[in-house]
Amino acid sequence: MKKVIAFLVIIAALHSTGCAMIFRHMKEKRDTTYEEGVRLYNQGQYTAAHDKFKTVISIDPEYGKIKYYYGQTSRFLKKKEQRSRQKANSYYTQGKQYMKVKRYEAALNMFLIVKEEDDNYEDVDFQISECRDNLETTLNAVMKYARKLNRQGRYKDAYNQCERAKKLSPMSPDASILMKDIEEAMDERSEPYEKKAVAFMEKQRYEYAKNLLGKAIYYNPVKPELKEMINECNKKIAIDTDYKNALRLYQRKQYFPAYYSFKALERKEKGFKKTEVYIQQLETYLKNNIWKYYNLGQKYYDSGDYKSAVREWNNVLAIDPNHQKAREYRERAMAKLEMKESLSGGK
Repeated sequence: MKKVIAFLVIIAALHSTGCAMIFRHMKEKRDTTYEEGVRLYNQGQYTAAHDKFKTVISIDPEYGKIKYYYGQTSRFLKKKEQRSRQKANSYYTQGKQYMKVKRYEAALNMFLIVKEEDDNYEDVDFQISECRDNLETTLNAVMKYARKLNRQGRYKDAYNQCERAKKLSPMSPDASILMKDIEEAMDERSEPYEKKAVAFMEKQRYEYAKNLLGKAIYYNPVKPELKEMINECNKKIAIDTDYKNALRLYQRKQYFPAYYSFKALERKEKGFKKTEVYIQQLETYLKNNIWKYYNLGQKYYDSGDYKSAVREWNNVLAIDPNHQKAREYRERAMAKLEMKESLSGGK
């Protein structure tokens, strides 16, 4: 009997432990999903945010401001759906009008927009098919013109005509073959600039690389890798600007602003130039002089400038999180600041 009781106790303990683990996991999921949802919401990505908030509600419908955020995103999606339906109705009507006067390509463009807005809109697939059946002659003329442009070396114009042909007939093998030939010709024109740009990027000379990539894109606007490389250059140029700004602060002996700037830069691009070296130098200097900033905070506090006092003690804690006096006095200053603002607001 004792063995049975002991066994049941063990089972109960395991069950309790398992429940605790599940609860902890769900709590973590709720918290992280909620934070992601709020971030997406603040960025205006309401559809993605709505999915996150929906997950949070399934876990804890009373958590934080979840009802507010879920309601806001739900209303946004409803309005978006209504606008999409209105847009589809408008373009469908225009498409039907074009069909009546046998302007089939214009009608096709309208119906394709309708399908993009609402994939299941009434008989839009039938209307698209009807348009394309009536555009065979146009398709042949477009392809003939595309070949002519290609022979003339007008590759961008030829490519545009091929894209038009693909819209008229998505399965057109002639358009696909010609597009591939044109892409190869454009690659040949853009390749010298692309190679030089890569060389400059390897030397971290991103402005030069960006200019060369601009020329490459002029000759080859359909190659996605070139745009990706330009985006990378823009990112590096922005980081380099941040680095120069941080360095300028350092040279002006504005050590805490410089420290924060280099730390932010390190988070964006680890190992960029001498960022780590400057961070180490600044941390050493600031640790050795931490008392100066603590005393400066005390001076501000005694004069009633609580906001500046909090700033200085935040600086102290950024370098030494275990500085107990700075933490205690910062809390006092924050309390006094809140009281001061409360009294000011009440007048």
